[in-house]
Amino acid sequence: MDYIENRKYFSSKGIYIFLVILGILTFPIYFIGVIPLSIGIVKLLKLKGSPSDSFIDKQVDAEYEELVEKAFSKFEITKENEDKLIEIEPLILGGYMLDVAYAEESAQDKITSKGLNILTNGSSLVDKAFALWDTKKDHKKTKSGMKLKEGKDKINRTSTVGWSILFFSEDEVFLYQEIFNLLSPEREEFYKKYAYKDILSVSTEMETAYSRFIMEMSNGDKKVISWYAGNNNKSYSSEDSTIDKTVSTLKEYIREKKRS
Repeated sequence: MDYIENRKYFSSKGIYIFLVILGILTFPIYFIGVIPLSIGIVKLLKLKGSPSDSFIDKQVDAEYEELVEKAFSKFEITKENEDKLIEIEPLILGGYMLDVAYAEESAQDKITSKGLNILTNGSSLVDKAFALWDTKKDHKKTKSGMKLKEGKDKINRTSTVGWSILFFSEDEVFLYQEIFNLLSPEREEFYKKYAYKDILSVSTEMETAYSRFIMEMSNGDKKVISWYAGNNNKSYSSEDSTIDKTVSTLKEYIREKKRS
């Protein structure tokens, strides 16, 4: 991960261009413009040669390629014992965090923002990663800690990436989640097994920009995985048809387990 180049990509040149202009306009006044002019020029020179959109994507793609292997290792699933997984298509949900794709243990940590119900594990990295959607201005905002940029290809990218993978055995649902920063080595993981006997229902909510996978538990908790599904986004999530098929199959499987 090239954190230095990534910081260049997500840095805005606007403020430094403003300082240069301000410096030029105020330069005749007792050379007062020297300070903003110098700062603006130095900063712009540092940002010269900003990385391309594909430079960022290649790093995220490399992380994505390792996702299944990481998940399997956490649950000690190897080639020798992976036959314990049943033939329900695994789900991968998430990517650039235009929405928070992270599930949590307890519904007590639910945060409502702009009408979106989001669950977080409360880690400092996740707390910084909330992406808010301003529908009135059709403009995306972020809280401190995460940067968002529209690339030259008109695709939106965030400096924080998060995704979830769910796969299934005869008795349990396996959930592995990872969130990492493109600007620093910060990284968080969450993984847990859920017994079918403890699951009341599974469902999805598909909206214009946001989608959710919801797993309701017998103890009253809801495990919610939320991801951005709108336009101008490079998606790492499973296709909608795969999600629908997996959820439908999973519902039937849970009903069968409860009947047995």
